[in-house]
Amino acid sequence: MIFIEAIGSAYSKYFQTSGRSSRSEWWFFVFFLFIVGKCLNLLSYSSFCDSNNCEVPIFLFSVIFVLATVIPFCALCIRRLHDIGLSGWWMNIAFTVIGIIPFFGWMCQKGDEGENKYGLDPLAPFRNGKRHGLWTEWYPNGKKKLETRYKNGVENGLRTEWAEDGKKTFQATFKDGNEQ
Repeated sequence: MIFIEAIGSAYSKYFQTSGRSSRSEWWFFVFFLFIVGKCLNLLSYSSFCDSNNCEVPIFLFSVIFVLATVIPFCALCIRRLHDIGLSGWWMNIAFTVIGIIPFFGWMCQKGDEGENKYGLDPLAPFRNGKRHGLWTEWYPNGKKKLETRYKNGVENGLRTEWAEDGKKTFQATFKDGNEQ
């Protein structure tokens, strides 16, 4: 999952606590929160605000941003815990002084491969029985054979193929299944 997809996914699943979320989705969203928070902080201390008296609008924007973010962030944390097979109730451990350590450890932990009791693997290459996401094939010698992206069963993005000796043999961009 890329940065923009992670932000969109977190906000599109605003109240959804069921299912699973990948590490990349969680960390990209945390990075987004950090960047926006730093920008708001810098803006509030900038010389522009000193001369134009904009402390109240920035404070209000900050409050609105926090209120618009706290629910999807909590839901994302719960789905992330589901990805490693834990109940979402374990999120409450982060509110204790010592509990933040295992919480961040869990956020770094690789999710369960395949389906677990909370749902399908968010990194699985299939969605609704169709190829979806990054698709990679390998030669028996461990060298990469093919790499491409699918969206709902249709090839989209860069497709690269390699010979068994590792030399690139083909590269093309696909959109909606058609070579560009």
